[in-house]
Amino acid sequence: MPDPPIDVGPARNCALSVKGMTCQSCVSSVTSTVKSLPGVSSAVVDLAGERADVTYDPSLLSPEDIAAAINDSGFEANLELGTTTGKLGSAGSYRVSVKGMTCQ
Repeated sequence: MPDPPIDVGPARNCALSVKGMTCQSCVSSVTSTVKSLPGVSSAVVDLAGERADVTYDPSLLSPEDIAAAINDSGFEANLELGTTTGKLGSAGSYRVSVKGMTCQ
């Protein structure tokens, strides 16, 4: 039986532009970092699309917190303002740019 969905209350979605990923190890690193944050219910990182889509609870963290966590893990994340796509209930969308990912 599949796990029930995680209820994050008024969930928001943020889109992160991820630059510098060169392999699946980079993708795994960003995914693990973001998913470890309290309030994150999902994180999907796409190497080819240089993108990460994150669903999170805004009462627990912000897009800036997500970017800071990525920065703290050794990558460069930049929030791109002006990408809110509107609301679905209380959901919004943000875009964060992440640069400098390399494999070990």
